[in-house]
Amino acid sequence: MASIKQDISLQVENNNFYATKFSLLGGTQDPSNGQANSTLFYEYDLTAETFIGTVGVSIQASTIINPTIFTYTTNGDITDVGMVLKALNSLNLGIFNRIGNTIFIVDRINIFGNLTIF
Repeated sequence: MASIKQDISLQVENNNFYATKFSLLGGTQDPSNGQANSTLFYEYDLTAETFIGTVGVSIQASTIINPTIFTYTTNGDITDVGMVLKALNSLNLGIFNRIGNTIFIVDRINIFGNLTIF
């Protein structure tokens, strides 16, 4: 009887503007599974944000199936871009990424709108 190989070999090509974290084999990392084969890129430049007295983050989102816009909000002290990234990733809308002062996400299911730091 022939033995079965125990390893998995994948060839992945990143066609995004930046290096992007995503889930290759499924799981809970991207609950919407919206990043696979996505052509939509949402980018938020937070260079001008001062983070003085900020206590939360909100983002508007809808889906391609339901165009009703919902506002998703987190609360807690937000002192830098890294904390904004963690707050967004806690919303279970997908995997937000960061490069410098820019937060971005690729998604083909969710449609993202205004990001507010308050």
